[in-house]
Amino acid sequence: MQTTLAIGERQHDWSISENRFETLCAPLLARLRAPIERAMRDSNTRPQELDQIVLVGGASRMPMVSRLVARLFGRLPLRHIHPDQTVALGACALAGMKARDVAFREIVMTDVCPYTLGVEVSHTDEHKRIHHGLFSPLIERNTVIPTSRVSSYSPMHDFQEVLQLRVFQGESPEVAHNVFLGQLELPLPPKRKDDNPVHVRFTYDVNGLLEVHAHVVATGVEKQLVIEQNPGLLTPQQIRERLDALAALKIHPRDQQANLALLARAARLYEEHTADARREIGSRLLTFKAALETQEPRQIEPARRFLDDLLDHLDGEAAPLSP
Repeated sequence: MQTTLAIGERQHDWSISENRFETLCAPLLARLRAPIERAMRDSNTRPQELDQIVLVGGASRMPMVSRLVARLFGRLPLRHIHPDQTVALGACALAGMKARDVAFREIVMTDVCPYTLGVEVSHTDEHKRIHHGLFSPLIERNTVIPTSRVSSYSPMHDFQEVLQLRVFQGESPEVAHNVFLGQLELPLPPKRKDDNPVHVRFTYDVNGLLEVHAHVVATGVEKQLVIEQNPGLLTPQQIRERLDALAALKIHPRDQQANLALLARAARLYEEHTADARREIGSRLLTFKAALETQEPRQIEPARRFLDDLLDHLDGEAAPLSP
């Protein structure tokens, strides 16, 4: 490969072989592998489960990129799709879906949280040493959004008067290496730390709007922090409307009507059966309850079907005989 480079008023001709160019680009190719492999791990997806491999962006025209992708996925990527136009087409499709355009009525596309969101915590180890500045995730990266997650925290000391809630985004276990987003201060009643829980809920939507809601259980005090991805882009009224639209997500899965009905049905059939059937219902019920506590739809859905299939089978066995 030969090219001409202009520096000031002078032109310089130089050449480089493909092997030399690929050697120079090797560190960049290694960096390219990492996010691809992480995305596959996060989504629990195997290469053979992908329908097609599409290269996006001008740099993907380089043969070395195609060869890297072919090695990673065990097949050649599509070559008939323009890598630059694909970026624009994807942006247009997402804009159309957010605008609820009729052309996208039958298309389902999910967006995910790009970074893990959580709060700063402290822990006491087995030697009674306190470790500060640790990161406690509430919404993991690649969680399908919009979403809402809640977790409970307690003060570090008995009779602590104030709880400072600091919000971060990032992937490091230490908040010093993550991005600080904002904070709340909550007044606490004079109680022992184990009797003074604070419920913290994160609600995140497709527009990068994060609502942090904290509730002191003992006093009922509530505080809210709204963090915008692009501050000033939305009016207070628009923010309020978007948060109101997410209200249904703020119901914990264990309190949702469909799950309450399934739990009640399982309890009824447990009472009606004995021995082996009871053991099987109890086992699947524990699995379902554990999945509900994760607040993760990808774990809840298969656990719900697993329990529901058994209950359908037991209900079928108990169906009255035809005359």
